Amino acid sequence: MQVEPVARVRFRWDDLALFLAVARTRSLADAAAALGVDTATVSRRLAGLERDLGAALVRRGVGGPRLTPAGAAVQARAEEVERAVRAVARWSADDALPSGPLRVTAPEELVNLALAPALPRFRARHPGIKLELIGSPANLDLAGGAADVALRMARPRGAALLARAVARIPYAAFCTDGYRRAHRGPHAYLALDGAMARTPEARWTARALGGRAPELRATSLAALAAAAAAGLGVAILPTPLAALHGALRRLAPAAPPVGERILYAVVPAALRRDPRVRAALAWFDDALAPLRAAADR
Repeated sequence: MQVEPVARVRFRWDDLALFLAVARTRSLADAAAALGVDTATVSRRLAGLERDLGAALVRRGVGGPRLTPAGAAVQARAEEVERAVRAVARWSADDALPSGPLRVTAPEELVNLALAPALPRFRARHPGIKLELIGSPANLDLAGGAADVALRMARPRGAALLARAVARIPYAAFCTDGYRRAHRGPHAYLALDGAMARTPEARWTARALGGRAPELRATSLAALAAAAAAGLGVAILPTPLAALHGALRRLAPAAPPVGERILYAVVPAALRRDPRVRAALAWFDDALAPLRAAADR
């Protein structure tokens, strides 16, 4: 049997992984922190990858690196390679199927939007894992054993927890067509309350209000989205969440996103090689693919 030779390439998988970190965080410093190297190393290796490929992958500017059309195309292909590499790693690490309990925590909106719809695929691949999903705005104590793996909207500090960026979530102001026709401004914004009042999206809303009182306060993004979809006012929402409500439209369709947050997968350092945790991380990549695609549109 004749075997076709493998095409020779000058770059390594590590170069693509570094590029993916930059593409997802949109920051050389954040990518460096995620990879455990310094910013100069990220910049040097990214330039080397661009040289090897013969194309500029990012535009460097004051607002941080932004993908070029070639960069967007390479990101899509690199994510395919990433999934394949992780599949091989899982296969080679242990022939036995992982089994046992696994507690996964994430913000409730992410559980409903991304994880729950992907549950059947996880169960089919890992029938031995007894999964418990915990939807909570609070950051449970992973190092203390409150959960095994988490999705969080902020990078944890300290050596006890390991984190990597898995998606970027753009936010915009949304309302209904009926509301927009009836209101010329100032607009009636819907605001977050409780534990969510200290989040970046709450600060973006406060800036839009400019000292005025909100039309409504709620303790979850899901409640704000439902209220905005009912025509009550304007809510600053993650674009994938707003897309679930057919009545919602961007307040200013041509405007750039109000802001962006980075989503991290977080695991206790002591569990980083646990087969159940590796299975969960691979599942996150699968479950979050629609969110990454929506963010790039």
